[in-house]
Amino acid sequence: MATDFSSKKLTSTYAEGVTAEEFSLRPINLKLVGNAKNKKVLDLGCGDGRYSIIFAKQGANVIALDASKHQIDIARQINHHPNIRYALRDISNLSLISDNSVDVVFMNLVIPDLDNKGKLKKILAEISRILKKKGRFIFSTLHPLYLSPEQDVSDRATSFKKKNYFN
Repeated sequence: MATDFSSKKLTSTYAEGVTAEEFSLRPINLKLVGNAKNKKVLDLGCGDGRYSIIFAKQGANVIALDASKHQIDIARQINHHPNIRYALRDISNLSLISDNSVDVVFMNLVIPDLDNKGKLKKILAEISRILKKKGRFIFSTLHPLYLSPEQDVSDRATSFKKKNYFN
């Protein structure tokens, strides 16, 4: 179930306000990443840069990639920092990054939006290539219950159908 974040309307809506993610998933993600000071961090599918800016403020050198021009535009506008290099890019092609050069690869809520399993395999192969020997790959995804097209103000599914669970 890929979501098209290239739409200006959808991108702007996503970037506005406080989401349930800030209170639930974000603290866990940040704990898993730990202190990013003096680390090279790759934020794959960076969206509006909400994690990139956190890592940069901790002192990380951040490369933040997203396939949506609108997301990158918003990130550059609202989460600008000298330690962040935003780039419009298909995240399955990381040829701009050298082998064994990244301390942390961070990928938040990207997997549900991938077009196919082949793309995921390419992304994982690239991550394996660029991570340092003791590097860390931190990713998050959602339980299918949260992937409903209709949600309430707390991002909870309102139209989940059990028959669609494995889709």
